[in-house]
Order: sequence, then C-alpha cells, then structure tokens
Amino acid sequence: MQRFVASPAEYLAQVPPHQLPAIELLRRIIPEAAPKLEERINYGMLCYGDAAGDVFGLAAQKNMVCLYVMPTEAVAMMADELAEIDHGKGCLRFPKLEKIPAATIKKLLKLGMSLRKATKQSTTNRSSTADSNKKSALRKPGKTAASKKKS
Repeated sequence: MQRFVASPAEYLAQVPPHQLPAIELLRRIIPEAAPKLEERINYGMLCYGDAAGDVFGLAAQKNMVCLYVMPTEAVAMMADELAEIDHGKGCLRFPKLEKIPAATIKKLLKLGMSLRKATKQSTTNRSSTADSNKKSALRKPGKTAASKKKS
C-alpha cells in the first residue's frame, strides 16, 4: 500500500502495529548488508539507495510486508534458497514475522549490492571508454571525402 508521506518516521507511524516487528527486523538487516545506503521515502514506501538510485524497497502492504530488490538478478541467482519464501522477480512477500529468514535475506541483500557495484563499474568503464574514444576522434580526425579525392 502506497503511503503519501515525507519521511521514514511518518511512514513508520502509519504501519499497522502487527506489521511493525517485520518492518523493524528488515530495517535492521538492510543497513548491516548495505551500510552506505540511506533510508528515504520513494514510490510511497521506505527505500534504500544513494545518489545513483534506489537498491532496495520495503513496504507494509495490506496482508504482508514486502522487500523489493532492485537488482532482480540477485533474486534469480538465489532462487533455490528463496524457495520457501513467496517471491516474484524482485519482490519477497512476508505474511508473518516468523517466516523471515534473516541470514538468507542478509545474503540476498549483499549479493544485490555486489551486483549493483558490478553494474555501476561496467557502466562507468563503458562511459570512460566512449569518452576517450570521442576525445581521440577529436584529436585525430579521419580522412574526409574531400581528402580522399586528393589522394
């Protein structure tokens, strides 16, 4: 359920009391696995991210608490370990607090962070290569049609 709030404190104030223990447990696990991410409100839920964007989301839905993992490949890679958890491509659904396997979730979040770092790194490398290729092209112009005619 999307909540129209401005801060994590306002979000937590609207979470039903029976869902608060699950939210609090996941709020403790996320910073352990990803200490550099900041907690904020985005998409009407608690999100964890940095300047590059959100990595994880946490929402108290009508009948469950959901954990969203933006690097969805992490969920696919851990499908066997997550078999006992109701999940989709990038969403884990927890209808009850006792069904949250903290160690598995922490492992998933760490995997998500490592995949995100790898993706950011490859994107940065591609950008750097493209930039250096552009600079190189500016310094060493190729033959133009006019110069080819003269040869």
